[in-house]
Amino acid sequence: MTRLLVTTAAMLLATAVGRAETYVYVSVAAEKRIAVYRLDGATGKLTHQGDCPVADGEPGALVVDPAKRFLFAAIRSTGKLAACRIDAVTGRLMNINTVPTGPDPAYISTDAVGRYLLAAYYVDAKVTVHAIGKDGALGEKPLQSIPTADKAHAIVLDPSNRFAFVPHTGPDTIFQFAFDAKTGHLTPNEPAMFPT
Repeated sequence: MTRLLVTTAAMLLATAVGRAETYVYVSVAAEKRIAVYRLDGATGKLTHQGDCPVADGEPGALVVDPAKRFLFAAIRSTGKLAACRIDAVTGRLMNINTVPTGPDPAYISTDAVGRYLLAAYYVDAKVTVHAIGKDGALGEKPLQSIPTADKAHAIVLDPSNRFAFVPHTGPDTIFQFAFDAKTGHLTPNEPAMFPT
């Protein structure tokens, strides 16, 4: 029996033949793939639907856009971000593009409308914002790359889509930013850092 190293999972609902289906996406880092499962809501049983190979490295954090059309993966081992299209009927993934970003993108999230992908870098001590095209493709270069501090391990927008928070385990500090949903730009909030 093969032992799977699961690093993270993301769940979404997709319409299949007139009914809502729940698909679970799991990074299998050691095998360089994202496994796709269908979740039976009544029994909790997972049924393997297939795999999406990740040729560019080991997938880590995953996130699905708010419209549940695209899935994005952080490829921590090679410092890249990948975009995939979600088949609404089967839940399977199709690669769109992969962009280089820098060492160890530890966490990714989208803004509330799915126009931007935000990433926090554990080793590279920064955050980036990439544009997401209407086809789900990530912009080749980040719109913004901001140095923060060592061990940034998440980037999360508040429910209003106006503020971003980046906790760091190195300095035990949360960096705070204002987020412009029109341009995708982050600016330091006041105060710029909150020690914990």
